[in-house]
Amino acid sequence: MFKNLTFIFLVSCTFLTPNLYSQKFSLGIFGGVTSSQISGDGIHGFAQFGAIAGADVAYRINANWSASLGLQFNQKGARNYQSKTVASAYRLRVNYAEAPVMFHYHLNKFQFGAGLYLGAKINQKERNSFGPLDPTREFKALDLGMQLGINYEIREDWQVELRFQNSIVPVRNHSADQLYPPALFVLGEWHQRYLNKGQFFTGLSLVMSRRF
Repeated sequence: MFKNLTFIFLVSCTFLTPNLYSQKFSLGIFGGVTSSQISGDGIHGFAQFGAIAGADVAYRINANWSASLGLQFNQKGARNYQSKTVASAYRLRVNYAEAPVMFHYHLNKFQFGAGLYLGAKINQKERNSFGPLDPTREFKALDLGMQLGINYEIREDWQVELRFQNSIVPVRNHSADQLYPPALFVLGEWHQRYLNKGQFFTGLSLVMSRRF
């Protein structure tokens, strides 16, 4: 799946390259840090930090709107530190190759983006204070979710962006058929029933980008 995402992005770049220096198309590269959590594990807070990096091709539809197709490496997971009240530390990390499709609204130096991403799992690691967890509960091969962003142009061709991601479909089944109590980002009973279907990733990213 990772090869398929890479192929789609490279083909898009090939077709768009002759137009990159026009007013319609631009190429961007970006990198930054992420913090994430996963629902249904009994641990709350964006305590697992990682990296995000990639590139995208943007098409300027008109003065206020643009669309982009990207390819990015994104590290997600969850973490809990050992303490007086926590008997065992816990750490989860899942690496993804993601292809986000976004629409952006431009307002002066700000951009407001919304869209979907499709992620392909590269690998996963899960452990506690005693070592890797066994048996391993495998994550699904794909992660489909929504992505939102607020982008600010700090100088010509340079932007800083705050991104929010949340899985739309479960990335892994719960460890048991049980109901998990309401926690962060629960909007009501209907949302709690939705979370009971499986585990969902939630992530925040701060990235710096350069456009050409």
